[in-house]
Amino acid sequence: MKTLSCSHRGVSAAALFLSAALVAAGCASYSRVTDNMYQAEEIFKAGVDLSKDGRYHESVEQMTKAIERYRHAKEECRSAADCKWTDDLEITYTKALSRLYSNRARSYMGDSQIDQAVRDARTAVEYDEESPSAYGALVLALLLAGDEAEARDELRVLKSIDGKAAKAAEDLMEMGAEQIEAGFFMATPFGKGKTAYDAGDYMKALHIWRPLGEQGDARAQYYLGVMYANGYGVGGNVAEALKWFEAAGERGYADAQNQLGYLYEEGKAVQKDNVRAFKWYRRAAEGGNAAAQFNLARMYGGGLGTTKDIGEAFRWYLKSAEGGNAEAQIYVGHLYETGIGVDPDLSKAVTWYKKAADQGHVLAYYNLGDMCLNGRGVKRNAQDAFTWYL
Repeated sequence: MKTLSCSHRGVSAAALFLSAALVAAGCASYSRVTDNMYQAEEIFKAGVDLSKDGRYHESVEQMTKAIERYRHAKEECRSAADCKWTDDLEITYTKALSRLYSNRARSYMGDSQIDQAVRDARTAVEYDEESPSAYGALVLALLLAGDEAEARDELRVLKSIDGKAAKAAEDLMEMGAEQIEAGFFMATPFGKGKTAYDAGDYMKALHIWRPLGEQGDARAQYYLGVMYANGYGVGGNVAEALKWFEAAGERGYADAQNQLGYLYEEGKAVQKDNVRAFKWYRRAAEGGNAAAQFNLARMYGGGLGTTKDIGEAFRWYLKSAEGGNAEAQIYVGHLYETGIGVDPDLSKAVTWYKKAADQGHVLAYYNLGDMCLNGRGVKRNAQDAFTWYL
């Protein structure tokens, strides 16, 4: 039986866990066991290096590959006569799992999946109760989840383990949850694409987002659709935009669903089809998209792709208005003013016109001027009317 001496194959000083573990195991079998362990070590180290640069998604990918090799090594070792899976090797494995889950928690923070981030951070702590990385992730995840009291409790535990890591976490906490989440977002692959997009570097955004879109990232798919629809960094191609919008829409991305409704309603790159437009608007509206709620209200109000229903139109206009859509706020104000689809209420009409006016909607200024001039819903006041007309 071939055996592997501890000096037969070199292990770098920077390797995280396995050198000592292999010695403890007696460097037993020159086989798939040791091959998997050495490869896992190098892959895991690459994952750690990526996390130091804030590249948590890429880090998780590497660490997941490493964990698979650790797992294979563990299974091979337990089935081999000349290999013993020692306590030191099990510690190595669980520490690696802890680091994987703590980095995955950070990647979820960047994707605004805070509940999942908290769960993964807790799992990281369970695997290694002395890991500064695990407790650091848990502190930040709890803060983003709005549980500052528990975050402070876990920070005290972290201080007892690693004062330097605790100080770094405390400094981040002082920045506030919004800035922390934004920082994690900017480190994600999608976030890097969004940074380029917002800066007008569309080719860089395309280079980052296309692989993400092909892998099923609905946000990237939606923005690829936007870029093709508007010719940002690429030739305008509505058919290509439709393809990406459909991919994102089928994954439940409401902005993409609203765009699909528009394309079918207008007959762009597809045959005009109000029934399909209504379907997509409805899916997006039910997902809370205020623009789609407004469009769905229009469809009900005009009997487009569905049976005309003024009551349903008002209901969706109101939902959209409550979601901050200024155009919908104008419509709700008008419906209250005229009593169409709802009992007339001039004071509520004024309230909704003012909400739209606060967003700079010119028609709202005019309507408020008219209400003030004629004393409708408010006390008659020519000066106020003049102010609104200006």
